[in-house]
Amino acid sequence: MFSNKEAALNKKVLRPETVIALENATFSTRAQALPGVVEVSYSIGEVPVSGENQDEDTIDVRRCMRISPDIEERMVVLDRGIIIAGGLAYDQDSSYLNPCEPGMANGNIYHASKWRGDADEQRSYYAALGLDGDGNKDFSCQVVTDRIVKRVMKRLSNDLSLLTRLMHRLRATGRPVSKASLENVIQFAIDQEGWKYALDYIADALYGVRFWNRLDSKLQDDLQPLADLISESEVEACWDEAFSAGEVGNPLAIPLDIYEHGGFAYSVSGTGMNCLWDTSRAAAVWVPDQDAIDNILSNVLSELGIGQVAWFGALGSETDPLHARFTLDGSTWVGEGKGWKWREALDQMVAASSKPIDRKALDSLMNAKAVEYCNGVLEEYNDWVNGNVYGVLCYVIDRSTGRIIEDEADESWGYLGIKHAKDELNEIMLAKVLKYSQTDH
Repeated sequence: MFSNKEAALNKKVLRPETVIALENATFSTRAQALPGVVEVSYSIGEVPVSGENQDEDTIDVRRCMRISPDIEERMVVLDRGIIIAGGLAYDQDSSYLNPCEPGMANGNIYHASKWRGDADEQRSYYAALGLDGDGNKDFSCQVVTDRIVKRVMKRLSNDLSLLTRLMHRLRATGRPVSKASLENVIQFAIDQEGWKYALDYIADALYGVRFWNRLDSKLQDDLQPLADLISESEVEACWDEAFSAGEVGNPLAIPLDIYEHGGFAYSVSGTGMNCLWDTSRAAAVWVPDQDAIDNILSNVLSELGIGQVAWFGALGSETDPLHARFTLDGSTWVGEGKGWKWREALDQMVAASSKPIDRKALDSLMNAKAVEYCNGVLEEYNDWVNGNVYGVLCYVIDRSTGRIIEDEADESWGYLGIKHAKDELNEIMLAKVLKYSQTDH
C-alpha cells in the first residue's frame, strides 16, 4: 500500500494506465496516484460546489445519485469539476442467478428434505446416492441382485455338501444338473420379489413347498448355510461393493452438509462446519451434469498426460464458429474445420493418443477432481443462497451543477459474490477517474 507521499511520487513515476492495473493495491491507493485527484473517500457525503461560490455552497452527492448504494461506498473528487461516486446495492431479484441452472455446467444440487425442495428433488437425491424411495440402500437394483447371485454361487462352490444336495433337487425336479441351472433358479427367485422372499421361491422351485418356513425343520437346518447367504447382511455387503465400484447411484455424486445459523453454508460432507445442532449431515447432494462431467474428464486426461482440449473460434461467427480442438503435445492443435463439440474433441483425443489409460487411476482422479469441481460450484452457490448478489453503481456528477452526466452512469446488476462485485466496482470507477483526469470538462 502506498502512503500519500508514495502516491504523489507515483503520479510522476508511473503511467496512469499502470497505476489502475496495480495488483494488491487498495482502491484509494490507486485512485490517489492518478493525476487530478483531489480527494478519495470510502463514504459519500457533501462536496463544495466548484466555481465562484465553492466556499459557500455544497453538493449532497448521495442525493444526486439515482440509486443510493447499500455498502462499499466510494467517492473521488477531481480538480476538473467532477465527482465520481459509487458503491454496491443489494440485488433483490436474483433467482435467475442460481449457479445450478441448466446450461451453466455446474451440475445440480438435490436436497433430501422436501421442505427444502420437492418430491421430485428428493427422488433425485435418493437416486444419486443409490437409495430407494424411502431413503434406504436400494437392494432391488439389478446390479445388486446380480452381485447377490454371484456371491451365493461362489460360496456354494466352496460348500460341496450343500452344492451336492441342491444338485440332487435339480435332477428331482427335471432340471439340468449344472451350476448354471442352479444359478438360474437362484436368479429367478431373487428377481421375483427381491431377496427377502427369494428363499420362498427356492423352496417352491426345488421342494414344491410354497414357503421356506414350511419346509421340514431338519431340512431347514441342513439348508441353513443357503439361508445365511441370502440374508440382509450379505445383501448389504453386495450393495456396498456395488456402490464402491460406482455401479449404483451416480459415481461422481458428492454428499453435502448444510450448516444453518443466520445463513446457509453448503460444504462437501465432513469438510465444513461441524456443529452438533446446526449442521445437517448429507442433507443434499451435488450431481454433475454432462457438461460438468466433460470438464472434469478433460482436467483428468490433462493430468494423466493424455492431452488438452480448448475452444477456438467465436460464438455466433459465420466464418469461424465456436468449436473444440485437442492437442497431444501442447503445441499442435487438431480439429480445425471439424466443428467438434467439447466431448467430441475429448473422444477424438483419447482415440488419437497412444498412451494407455489406467482405469483405476482414471476413476480415482475423476472422484478427486469432482470434489474440487464441487467446491468451486459451492463457492458461488453459497453466495447465491445467502443473497450475496449485488448491483454495481457508478455515477459521474458535474460538481458545478450537481447533475449526473447521464451517458456516464453505470447501473449493472447480477454480480454474484462480494469480491467479484467489489473488483468490478473498483475497475469501473478507476476507469472513470482515469478518463476524466485526462479529459478537459
